[in-house]
Amino acid sequence: MLTVSLLVCALIALARADGDLIMMTQYHTITHNSLEFGGRCFHYVSVQMTWAEAEKNCQAMKAHLASVNNAEDNENIQKVIRAASLNATRTWIGGTDCQMNDLWLWSDGSHFLFSAWKPGQPDNWERGKWNDVKCSAQRPSLCALTL
Repeated sequence: MLTVSLLVCALIALARADGDLIMMTQYHTITHNSLEFGGRCFHYVSVQMTWAEAEKNCQAMKAHLASVNNAEDNENIQKVIRAASLNATRTWIGGTDCQMNDLWLWSDGSHFLFSAWKPGQPDNWERGKWNDVKCSAQRPSLCALTL
């Protein structure tokens, strides 16, 4: 099973390698921008895109923008983004309310049960906390493929 996981992550990385190197000690580094943990392969895409373009790009790799299911996911995903982006942490993940204001959904269809908004928001950015911005804003993104 581990061999298959590594192969899948490697294929995602090859589909969208752009030269950034992730230096992580807690996780097995697969290739430049991809690594696997928690049964999912994550791939950081440094190209700036709108949320919809980023989701479409992830889908081209048979993935979706990353969903965050619990506090441990949130912490690990933050570490991946910080390492891959060299601390430029403003990155698209799969949460969206573009369809209806304040109705939050994950692009992969998972239930939106966990959030890490700054208290009283989703409006102000704070490191390690989530911010809602216009879907037309351009950001790098984090794709996730369930293995």
